[in-house]
Amino acid sequence: MNLTSWYGLVGNTLWLCGLAALLATLSMLRFEVRAVGDRFRDRLGDREPQMAIAAGLILFCAGLLLIRYALWEKGIWAAFGVLGIVWLVRLWGRFGANAGDST
Repeated sequence: MNLTSWYGLVGNTLWLCGLAALLATLSMLRFEVRAVGDRFRDRLGDREPQMAIAAGLILFCAGLLLIRYALWEKGIWAAFGVLGIVWLVRLWGRFGANAGDST
């Protein structure tokens, strides 16, 4: 296999894993909402599902960044990936702040 095939393999694996993480998170969230009787929108605002969605978004964008050839497409996926990283870091910062408050 040449180098392009390896980029394609890694890129397709990343975006598929990211999409699977997004769909699994939404599916589990829907299951929990139905079991408890909460509203989906209320549970979607919690930190844990948002962290999983952000991680899935980052994987998805990284995969599409690797397999796209046009520079403008790479720029769009890189921008979305950076937004996902910023979102995940902000959520992680809230996690650290919440952990410090509980002790």
